[in-house]
Amino acid sequence: MSCCEIEYGNQRIPFELIRSDRKTLETRVKPDGSVQVRAPKNLDIKRIMEIVNRRGRWIVKKRSYFEQFPDEGSSKRFVSGETHRYLGRQYRLKVMRSIENRVKMKGRFIEVHTIDPSPEFIEILLYDWYRHHAEIKFNEILDEAMKVVNKHGINRPEMKIKRMKKRWGSCVHGKNRIHLNLELIRTPPYCIEYVIFHELVHLKVPNHHKEYYRLLNVVQPNWKKFKNRLEKYSI
Repeated sequence: MSCCEIEYGNQRIPFELIRSDRKTLETRVKPDGSVQVRAPKNLDIKRIMEIVNRRGRWIVKKRSYFEQFPDEGSSKRFVSGETHRYLGRQYRLKVMRSIENRVKMKGRFIEVHTIDPSPEFIEILLYDWYRHHAEIKFNEILDEAMKVVNKHGINRPEMKIKRMKKRWGSCVHGKNRIHLNLELIRTPPYCIEYVIFHELVHLKVPNHHKEYYRLLNVVQPNWKKFKNRLEKYSI
């Protein structure tokens, strides 16, 4: 991994360059505005810079798009009145002192009843609640997805849910296992579905070659639309 930079118009655009065993160059703009480029190991750096520079207009447009959406990640304080998402919808957090610890949804509020109203403990309770619902929802969506991919020789994988800083999902090809980011429970169901299909296809085709996208187009024809919608959410 290395840091590079291009000049586009009057802007300097830094990007993270990651080389790997792949045949094509991929440019990604993250919700925080940072740019990541994945390139083949043997591709000349001059050629990489040329390609990224040609994509300068798209990069600038994508960064402007993400600026429309507030960053809901690390700025959370876990106090009453704060907005939190669940399955793509916004809810107000309501912290209430109680003789027991429990979290429940009531109308447009997520109520946290607790003996300890400290933000650190509220975060623990809220994420325990998220995890419980993620286990249910992710498995429901995985069950439906398996009805589609089974006929393509993909067996139901073991699913693990964890908080990840940089990925929505990943897979362990040799062990028939997929990992899903707990933060996905904040996004709409179709975004969760997209990530699950993405990882399921990787169990059969590990790379992003033509065969991978051919199969993804078959099992989830609208994946590009869902991918674009997922990109407005921060991990």
